[in-house]
Amino acid sequence: SFSLSSKIPRVLGIEPVVLNAVYYHNGSSVSSTRSAVEQSPTTLVVLQHGLLGSSRNLGSTAKLLSAALPPCVALAAVDLRNHGTSPQTDEFRAIAMAKDLDNLVADFSEKCSSVTKAAVIGHSLGGAVVVSALRRVAAAESAQSLQDRAEHELPALAKYLHAAIVVDICPDIRPVKAMNNVEHIFRTMM
Repeated sequence: SFSLSSKIPRVLGIEPVVLNAVYYHNGSSVSSTRSAVEQSPTTLVVLQHGLLGSSRNLGSTAKLLSAALPPCVALAAVDLRNHGTSPQTDEFRAIAMAKDLDNLVADFSEKCSSVTKAAVIGHSLGGAVVVSALRRVAAAESAQSLQDRAEHELPALAKYLHAAIVVDICPDIRPVKAMNNVEHIFRTMM
């Protein structure tokens, strides 16, 4: 196993999990994280499935998308926690899944120093996870005091995030409010 799970910190009382991911490059799946890293990508794109889905649901989309992307892009289709072959836990909140996503980006970028950008794409529940991850980045970046900063550890996505796409997001998230938050985050980042 090629994992840095022992280096993943516990954040805000939620224990992160190491997500299962299938990596794609030039229209084909690659055999391992190590194989994806060996391509020396500069960008990591992470695809997240919807409720009750798994990375297998994204296989054909991942192949098509990775074939259309430049060779400098690694694409990962992940199993969110409690889905597919990722660990099963008692924690089901989007914030926990957002921390898992952040840890996946941190883990991959630590293994692959050529990565300078990340993009996250989420469908349905995966979209709620993307919105939650963006809120974590905004909260951490806007923390004023040292105490606030300690409570809002700067996520790895704050360093690498270049784009976020939400597709058919969960009905319990208010899309207009979510989009306003996303637009604010992108204006702040640019």
